[in-house]
Amino acid sequence: MDQFRKWLGSLRFNPIGSWRIILLCILTATTFWFFNALNKTYTTSISQPIEFEFDAEGLIVVDKLPENVQVNLTGGGWNLFRKSVGINTKTIKIPLENPVEVRRMVASGLLSILSDELSDFQINYLVSDTLRINIQELRKQKFNLEIDTLGIDLAENYRVVSPVRILPDTVWIEGPKEILDGIEDPIKLKIDRTRINRNFDRNVEITLSVDRPKVFKKDPELVNVNFQVDEFIKETLRVPATPVGFPDDWNLSANDTLITIKYEVGKGRRDEIGVPDFNFALRFSDINRSDSTVTPVGVSYPDFIRLIPPKPVKIGKR
Repeated sequence: MDQFRKWLGSLRFNPIGSWRIILLCILTATTFWFFNALNKTYTTSISQPIEFEFDAEGLIVVDKLPENVQVNLTGGGWNLFRKSVGINTKTIKIPLENPVEVRRMVASGLLSILSDELSDFQINYLVSDTLRINIQELRKQKFNLEIDTLGIDLAENYRVVSPVRILPDTVWIEGPKEILDGIEDPIKLKIDRTRINRNFDRNVEITLSVDRPKVFKKDPELVNVNFQVDEFIKETLRVPATPVGFPDDWNLSANDTLITIKYEVGKGRRDEIGVPDFNFALRFSDINRSDSTVTPVGVSYPDFIRLIPPKPVKIGKR
């Protein structure tokens, strides 16, 4: 009886050993199915590496050249599997005889090249039917530099009171000829500071308003820009005006020709101005007969002020 029980115990289910057997069976069946499946013919799309060959001397690649082309193939499972996982995948060389003149390659032009290299497959079609190419002649040109003075953002009542200097005032730019030809000379530089209220002396980057600015080389990249500013204030002054062309019988006195002028001047130069610096005229030919007024004309005055147009003054015959 004891021996019979031992025999029954030996037939009991062993979880660990049974799972190992089951997994081994599944692995064996899967392997068999996989190898059997690879013996069949399939159709799929793959990414085929390509490389363009051309003489690059004196040329520049403006847009990154395509490095892969999607090809729909029919072939044996083993060959397609090797292609898919990159085993023995060869980069196909595509020659460009005149790279500057070629801007695109269509499927028909690629099929013959690909067919020779993919002779183990039947090429059905190219998923990427057109490859864009942008290779241009490399050119270097010298440009003048200029500040966009209208774009200088000054604080309220401040003005530029000196020449705007750029050091150096030229730049060499190297890049694709077709885009380079469209750059205007001089190149306008922009000041990125706002509400400027003190003298400016900074390095400014030369920026190009063109497509694909990163393909260009600039020498130098930065230039020094400097100029002086001052706050302008309004001033009023009484100055004599010279009568011109008046008949002798008008008998104009000094008080008759004393006029009031208004102007704006930088704080730093306000003390440089006096009455002798202004020369105004009252022209008899300019008299408005309806109200006996005449507008003073500025003959000379300091060039560093902004003269506010004077108002007409009333003048009459004595």
